[in-house]
Amino acid sequence: MLCDMRNFKFFFLFFLFPLFLLAKAPDLTNKDVHVILNQIFREHAKYKELDEKIAQRALHLFIEELDLAKVYFTHDEVMRFLKPSKELTRKVVHEFKNKEYKTFFTICALMAQAIKRKEEFSKALKAKHLPNLVQVEEFKNMEFAKNTVCLLERQLRLKGLQYQAMKKLDEDLQDKYLERVEKYERNFEEQILEKDEKKRSNFVYSNILKAVAASLDAHTHYLTPQEATQFMIQVQGKVFGIGAQLQDDLNGLTITKIMKGGPCEKHGSIHLKDRIVAVDKEPIVGWSILDAVALIRGEKGKSVQLTIIRKDKDKKEQKLDVEIIRDEIVIEEIRLEKEQIPFGDGVIGYFRLHSFYEDLKTSSAKDIEKGIKEMQKKNLHGVILDLRDNSGGLLPSAIDVTSLFIRKGVVVSMKDNDGKIMHFRNLNAQVAYLGPLIVLVNKLSASGSEIVAQALQDYGRALIVGETSFGKGTAQMFTLDGSATGKVNPKGEFKVTKGVYYTVSGKSPQLVGVKPDIEMLGITNALELSEEFSKYPLENDQIQDHFDDELADIPFFQRQRLKEMYKIGRQKKEDLFAQYLDTLKTNQKVRTEKDQDYQAFLKALKNNDENYELKMRDFQKEEAVALLKDFIFMQQFRSTKAA
Repeated sequence: MLCDMRNFKFFFLFFLFPLFLLAKAPDLTNKDVHVILNQIFREHAKYKELDEKIAQRALHLFIEELDLAKVYFTHDEVMRFLKPSKELTRKVVHEFKNKEYKTFFTICALMAQAIKRKEEFSKALKAKHLPNLVQVEEFKNMEFAKNTVCLLERQLRLKGLQYQAMKKLDEDLQDKYLERVEKYERNFEEQILEKDEKKRSNFVYSNILKAVAASLDAHTHYLTPQEATQFMIQVQGKVFGIGAQLQDDLNGLTITKIMKGGPCEKHGSIHLKDRIVAVDKEPIVGWSILDAVALIRGEKGKSVQLTIIRKDKDKKEQKLDVEIIRDEIVIEEIRLEKEQIPFGDGVIGYFRLHSFYEDLKTSSAKDIEKGIKEMQKKNLHGVILDLRDNSGGLLPSAIDVTSLFIRKGVVVSMKDNDGKIMHFRNLNAQVAYLGPLIVLVNKLSASGSEIVAQALQDYGRALIVGETSFGKGTAQMFTLDGSATGKVNPKGEFKVTKGVYYTVSGKSPQLVGVKPDIEMLGITNALELSEEFSKYPLENDQIQDHFDDELADIPFFQRQRLKEMYKIGRQKKEDLFAQYLDTLKTNQKVRTEKDQDYQAFLKALKNNDENYELKMRDFQKEEAVALLKDFIFMQQFRSTKAA
């Protein structure tokens, strides 16, 4: 099977329209906005109040959220907000202090006019030929159109780009693609043009919260209830629902996958390609998929009635009402994958961890430890911990995963805005695994992944292979408790940056990432995705190392009691791989230079060749396995020679 590198850019099209604004805005008042923002400022690591700098950033982000592709506004219409005068920024600060947000409502009123103008342009566009060979790069980092003539041309080129994307799809999907884009665009615009003043205000208020929160740093965010629910699903890999994956097909939600062991499979009367058209007698055709899915999900043990359309053998449609009892669904494929790779008289254990999760039943560390114990019965020679594309999750879970491979000691430290440093330690001398260990990372390994990789690298416990990681060295507090029953605040939730974290060496991956011991480039290396590309990142700095941990952050009397216990079974800094590193790099160089597929991939990566067909091989994983085998052989040879 083949795929091409164009697929990795294809996703960009869906960011040309502000699809993230399609989440339903909660019921908010001006007082709610004031309360939530005060809570965010109180917890933030750096900024404690809305000043003129934050006001300027908020105006910029608010406009960007409304017109990400810059196809609605002209330069002159928004420049006074994007480069506001001192007078305007002071006015915005004053409005916030008085729970007034007139400037943002003014921008939304301008946006409503721009939408109506775009509707007029659409009529003119129908009479024009679509341009060919439009490049995605045209829509990156662009300025607002100088005038309406340029704006019309930009909208025409965007239509041309969408048409080009459509032509790459199978013929039976082409019409649906354009209809889906038009639907998202229409749903978004309807929120701006909403005649109900209360609903329109909810939309403005929720996006004021988004803009101000995002103005503080790259990882502070306000989330609507729907977004908060989806965020926890991604982190925890579980949801309370019916156990099916759905696709918006405009005339309903089509079931594309039935999850093993879930309510739909147990019920037995839901089939693949069934189309859900109503939930609890409420028609959902025309709804956003977020709103429809929110209605399907619900409390564990409660029933939901689905009205489905199914085609029989003669392709005649029949309507059925099916009642399903909701249950907890654990989405294993976004938690952990395990594999036993045969090697000599035993196995190499491979663990692909997608996020750092923890709930009342299990956690990342428990699941990995269970897998290690199973593999140790088959003579476990080495372990590969694959953290590629793992963007983080729960901090305690990341600490616990690190603690599987080290004895007692500092795992990570966090410094808040007062300069106070807290240390998070492993206090357990019992280790799940102390043998050869490789950690795989790429540009999308972030946050918790970087804590684990850098801590294990600091202690010399693991060889880091892959690409320089994302560079997110900040820790966030999320107002929704991940171990709770999933109750979301109807006003929304937020996550806020509390501080910068450092591993035991005193280094922080903030902005710089974790550097691999052996570089092995992959597909993510071509992406302009890392902390340095994000808006308003916090700076990088360094603290003193804590290999010799004196427990200075612990109160005196507790410290005295803990000291005796803590000094037994401490993790020392090792150099397990250092003596073999040059040989391992040489072996890797020889292998990759002989690998014609990999060399062709590197060439395409360097030349940004969109027509290159990427072989369905995981080069990074293959090399990690080869490196681990090399190391085990060299280690065994050294032991035999010494004996």
